[in-house]
Amino acid sequence: MSNRTNGITRDISAAGVFVLCHHRPPAGALASVIIQVPRQQPWGQTLGLHGSARLVRLVQDDAGSGFALASSGGWIMSRPSHEMAARA
Repeated sequence: MSNRTNGITRDISAAGVFVLCHHRPPAGALASVIIQVPRQQPWGQTLGLHGSARLVRLVQDDAGSGFALASSGGWIMSRPSHEMAARA
């Protein structure tokens, strides 16, 4: 079964990421993660981070809802391909 959600990353590190979003996956879920890092300058390039992670925390509070993912071995950095951009 495949579920897809989009969100905004609030915190990111080599160990994991926290995502703000309305749809939260079930606790303990395994995820294939694609993060697009926008370019910071008009001449810069968009970068992508991808990897596998496990959902370790669900949050619902006054700041909104979201979830924390623990990376399974860190993130792989690349330039997003057309295929990666289409899936995200």
